[in-house]
Amino acid sequence: MTSDYDHMPTCLPARMLFYIAVLVIANLYADTAPAFGQTTDTVDLFLVEHPRALTIYNKYQQDISFKESRLFRPYIPMEIVQYDALMSDNFTHCMIVRIHNNMFYLIKEDEKTLAQIDKAGFNVYLARCSVVMDTVRIMQDKAVILSKRRSIALLPDSLVSGTFVRRQFLKNGRYYTEGLGRSDVYGWTRFLSRTRGETWEVPERSEALLSELLSPDLRSRIEAHLQSVNTVIGDLFKTLNQETGQALSAPQWQMVIQKDRVICRLKKSTYADQFVESAQYIVNDLDAFVRREGLSVKYVNRYIVISREP
Repeated sequence: MTSDYDHMPTCLPARMLFYIAVLVIANLYADTAPAFGQTTDTVDLFLVEHPRALTIYNKYQQDISFKESRLFRPYIPMEIVQYDALMSDNFTHCMIVRIHNNMFYLIKEDEKTLAQIDKAGFNVYLARCSVVMDTVRIMQDKAVILSKRRSIALLPDSLVSGTFVRRQFLKNGRYYTEGLGRSDVYGWTRFLSRTRGETWEVPERSEALLSELLSPDLRSRIEAHLQSVNTVIGDLFKTLNQETGQALSAPQWQMVIQKDRVICRLKKSTYADQFVESAQYIVNDLDAFVRREGLSVKYVNRYIVISREP
């Protein structure tokens, strides 16, 4: 008895490649669909005064460890990955958030309300915040004020000259900023263009090569993520070969570090056109790794390119 597979050509059909690309997306990202305002340039944020009061599970859907709990500092910005999702029991609602590329589940009482939110103090959801991620040096005492609320007059914290801060996000003319130093301080502030050079400045970028600035931790994160994608693709091709009797080799992503950029590319470039959509999902995930290092990631001419922001 013959089947449809007996008449398949020895090369992989474009339609089958499309299905494989979709399956890669489904396997890696089924539970992490982007929030409404989430792109590589904007994110939706959740800020809360006492985040540890919430019911939080880690990526394994287990109670967070003591080490993981230390990430949940007051007012730390959480990127909203999905406003409402279901846990693995298909019953419990949650909100999926990301902190420093770590995924967490904030458990809900129902579809709308986070569990224990009444004990967590001030909290706010912010849609479509522009991603900034640059460093500013304060040049004058008390000239720049950080506020825990979007009203600069509420809960102010003045900064002293010589302090370095990271402008993380921009919303309606105000920057959500992280104070750099021994203790993390977060708050809203304005950086007026007319006072640049007097009260604040953006330090000039180092001329060091990107290959020298790429930290071992960031490099390992990129490699680990590409390996997880490659594992899924490999498993899918293995199943396909078993069903079709073919011996097709699976395309695999590889990372190449150059002087001024990092390139991620498929070893079998003939498959690149069929993996455009899944490549964009990889770009979105890598963006969460690299933006805190002042880098950007784009999909250009079949390559995923990581480089310095212009």
